[in-house]
Amino acid sequence: PGGFQANLMVEEVITSATGLKSGVPGSARSIRPMTTNYTIRESNGKGGYWGDEGVYSSPLLLHAHVPVRPSVSYRYRVGEGSDAGLWRYFRAPPAVGNGRLRLAVVGDLGQTEFSRQTCASLARAHAAQGFDLAVLLGDLSYADGTPARWDAFGRLFESSGCADVPWLVIPGNH
Repeated sequence: PGGFQANLMVEEVITSATGLKSGVPGSARSIRPMTTNYTIRESNGKGGYWGDEGVYSSPLLLHAHVPVRPSVSYRYRVGEGSDAGLWRYFRAPPAVGNGRLRLAVVGDLGQTEFSRQTCASLARAHAAQGFDLAVLLGDLSYADGTPARWDAFGRLFESSGCADVPWLVIPGNH
């Protein structure tokens, strides 16, 4: 309650905090995320997505709880100074019972050209109408047990415009 969980994949090495600035005067703050990454060795060592030695190493994964207030607009980015990424924007949903909620619902996104087109359409609609939230109902990436496919899904999400939309992601099979 009172915030959101930010989970980001960063392929390059960063050393600075996640910056968060809001529309509330005097509320600029830096939040240092928890960082994780992991390595998995494939038992049969076939290579492919797993690399030449049958080993997969994840990109840097960032996790942070970010406190927000209802209906306030925020902007954020990963890093600081010249190493900082692009500014992203979102508006926190209204408080329960206060106003209407603009919502988009998507399921079975996957990683095809249709996925890219769906993300681009959602990004355009969000830019025009400003969703409060988009819900991704499961069957996210069709990674089928291949960790590198999750990375490809993250890159597709970023490059096709889905990263510009505020998401509530529900993992699993819808």
